[in-house]
Amino acid sequence: MNKKERDRTSRADFDMGSNASQEYIGEHQQDTQLMDDEIRRLESEAGTGVRRLRFSKGLEKQFRDFHNQQFLLYHRLCLMVGAAAVGAMGLLDLVLIKDGWNIIAPVRYGVGFAVVSIAGIAVFSPFFVHRQQQVLLQVNLCVVHMTSLFLLIAPDELYLHYMPAYMLVMMFSAVICHMFFWRAVAVGVVTAVSYNALFFLRPQSFEVIATFNAHFLCTILITWAASYYLEYSARRDFLQRGILRLERNQLSNVNDQLQHMATTDPLTGLYNRREMERRLQEEWRRGARSDHFISVMLIDVDDFKAYNDHYGHQAGDSCLTQLGTLFGGAFQRASDCVARYGGEEFIVLLPETDAEAAQKLAEKLCHKVFDQRIPHTHARAADRITVSIGAATAQSHHEGHYEHLIKAADEALYQAKEQGRNQVVMSTAL
Repeated sequence: MNKKERDRTSRADFDMGSNASQEYIGEHQQDTQLMDDEIRRLESEAGTGVRRLRFSKGLEKQFRDFHNQQFLLYHRLCLMVGAAAVGAMGLLDLVLIKDGWNIIAPVRYGVGFAVVSIAGIAVFSPFFVHRQQQVLLQVNLCVVHMTSLFLLIAPDELYLHYMPAYMLVMMFSAVICHMFFWRAVAVGVVTAVSYNALFFLRPQSFEVIATFNAHFLCTILITWAASYYLEYSARRDFLQRGILRLERNQLSNVNDQLQHMATTDPLTGLYNRREMERRLQEEWRRGARSDHFISVMLIDVDDFKAYNDHYGHQAGDSCLTQLGTLFGGAFQRASDCVARYGGEEFIVLLPETDAEAAQKLAEKLCHKVFDQRIPHTHARAADRITVSIGAATAQSHHEGHYEHLIKAADEALYQAKEQGRNQVVMSTAL
């Protein structure tokens, strides 16, 4: 391979290594950008979608599903309370309409029972979960018509006393049941038509009609305003929940990136020295309680300065990236930890590993690097990249600090290089 081809290959390897080491951060940055876009979309909906009580198609479906789930039990309770109220009003009929109760009762309890039965079946069916607003609309319209029928047959002397029942229906449907605004408007319009149709069928003086309509108009405007505000608040709450959830996820995403950057070597993707020292300290404390062996390997790339000088720094970075990938994949246990210790040095933490097992793993790793056949014509040990490994093993109850373990491994590494490189030396200092 000539120098131009070698430089091109080294540059490609370096780019692959850089992309691999930054893949984690890149994915998180992409997720953060997507969440930014979603937050901006929700904020734009907060300006227009909330006021006009209509979101864009996909968001509108999410809101309705959220609202249905949030109010499912409440709407069921409302319809049961309403049914109980209709039945309880029969006692008032019995007191006020003694002679005509046998005429009124079939309407209140016959038609009322039919409406309540249909509503009861509907609210406890799977259909109701996703069609709550439609069911509420139909039930309230049925109650309006039942009220109209009731007032048509009510005695003349009590007829006007029951007219406020329309107002109760309006308030119940729009405010108590949290019916959406435009459905509350529909109920109000139907109720207003029925209300005035009764005055046509059972004429009253102008003063009575004007007074009752003034009261009814005030009631209907108040209930519509309340219905609009309730739906407006529900939609605003839905958007705020969505924005807060995205902001929490975004913050968590950024924290993950910062944590990754604080604990990871950007070139190789392995842990950095700070994180390795934290894990060493943690493992040393844990080992002191369980009295198990801890082994450490220090790995140095032989004649790496000469490699950098001859092949260039990009090739050197590519070599370190390739070796980092090899080292990271050589230790399969979750408790094993591999880190770049600085420059061309790597360190491996092997909890619950005695000296014999550590030496076998180190020798196996040394052979793996040799078999990679990474060219190095200026190396003293061979014509390729090789590594020297110093390893040390100790028990955590051993007097001293984990730094003594690293020092012993470092001395063994120095001995391996003095003895010709491309070999493993096991420390006997501990």
